[in-house]
Amino acid sequence: MRALVLAAALGASGCLNLDFFVFSARPARPGEDRFARSTVPPRLREYRDDLESRDDVKVTVYVAGHDGQEGDVGDPRRNRIGLLYCHGQSSWIGNVHGRVEALWRLGYTVAVFDPRGYGETKGTPTEVGVAADVDVARAWFEQRMGGADNVGLYGRSLGTALCLGSAATRSPRALALESTIGALQDFVNDSLAVDAPSEWLFDSVMDNNVNVQKHTGALLVMHGTADDFVQPKYSQKVFDLSDGHASPRALWLVEGATHSNVPCRDVSRPDDNDCVDGYNPEYVDRVTGLFDAALGR
Repeated sequence: MRALVLAAALGASGCLNLDFFVFSARPARPGEDRFARSTVPPRLREYRDDLESRDDVKVTVYVAGHDGQEGDVGDPRRNRIGLLYCHGQSSWIGNVHGRVEALWRLGYTVAVFDPRGYGETKGTPTEVGVAADVDVARAWFEQRMGGADNVGLYGRSLGTALCLGSAATRSPRALALESTIGALQDFVNDSLAVDAPSEWLFDSVMDNNVNVQKHTGALLVMHGTADDFVQPKYSQKVFDLSDGHASPRALWLVEGATHSNVPCRDVSRPDDNDCVDGYNPEYVDRVTGLFDAALGR
């Protein structure tokens, strides 16, 4: 606690910026294979590293698509529905295949991108810069899928702030949030024994509480009750604040799930990011129910 109070004092004096903790950037390492963990046939993968964002940053994006031929999977009626996946801290295209491709196996066309500082996208993440990267990836994917009405957003952990920030500017028809963060001010309030404005510690705001009130499309909020990294009360608050704005909307608190395994059939595995025992049928029903109803017209 003393260390946190000291951090607040240093922040107030202009000596501290904890944005590096918020983003926890994860650049690709030399020689890493971005597709080493992929189960998608190579012909169905599209990789771009030239989407132009602000400050000359080139955003990388991977799309898992469908062609109906051998090795393809999922309900073909979903192929025209695009899902843009916003990953969380310490992740990049190369280590989120398990989650992204679980959605692909349902039949959706799924894109995941690396904002600046992550994977092979160069630069240092800032709230303004990353927001621009989200928007350029979203605009490119919407054009590829034939329009904004064919694309939904899916954010996980830090990715919920990325997706909701974009949704606040331009609401998608459907938005799924998993292990939702609230606002950085909430984090400061819960962490320090003294009142301190978040700007003492962070340049970023990352305010899902405000942004969710600007989203008018369908909304699904999911969180594990045993999450000790991001408390489930943040998802509850975001969901409550969506009342009168998002429609339809649903909250699913997954009993016993942690920050890592909300979608998993077996939540006794605390760090099972890839759900090796399979995906909870209720998760599948809720996610497909959201995106099929909003985008499957």
